[in-house]
Amino acid sequence: MKKSLQQSISLLNIFKTSILTVIGMISFFFLMNLFNLHTILELRYLNFLFIFFGVRNVLLHKQSVDAAKVRFHPAMMMGFLTVFFTASLFSAFIFTLLNLDSSFMLIVKRSQPFGIYLSPAVCALVTFLEGVASGAIVSIPVLLTFRRARNAATESISQLAN
Repeated sequence: MKKSLQQSISLLNIFKTSILTVIGMISFFFLMNLFNLHTILELRYLNFLFIFFGVRNVLLHKQSVDAAKVRFHPAMMMGFLTVFFTASLFSAFIFTLLNLDSSFMLIVKRSQPFGIYLSPAVCALVTFLEGVASGAIVSIPVLLTFRRARNAATESISQLAN
């Protein structure tokens, strides 16, 4: 079965966006490390913004390629795939970092209620699950915003035609 050029372009864009999103998240982590804020684990929730803009970028690209014909289910799958790749890459970074930096692993263990049970693999798994869950949460509203904007544009055009 031969894949269409459009599908391969979309998949390439998803990979590119995921890598750029992970680079942004890693840069944010090292920036927090530079200012000694990496011990405040709650700041990791700001990664939600990186995921938001990553999903938004993929859907904007899809919209521009398809000339504003973004269908709900394929676009939702594109958002989920973007988040899946992003979370996978970032959790691999966390796993590597926690294996290399034992002092940071101790900080994580001390700050969590069940810290004695944590290992770099468990932290990477939790990071992956949080990333995928937050990505699923953000993908749907972003996509619905695109649909609402498209419906508003269609209504404006129809009003101008009348």
